[in-house]
Amino acid sequence: DPKFREFLENHSSQLQHASDEEL
Repeated sequence: DPKFREFLENHSSQLQHASDEEL
């Protein structure tokens, strides 16, 4: 599903940034 893929790529950077702040 390309829509899901786009959603994942859209939020992957935000999730990575959030995890970095947690560490």
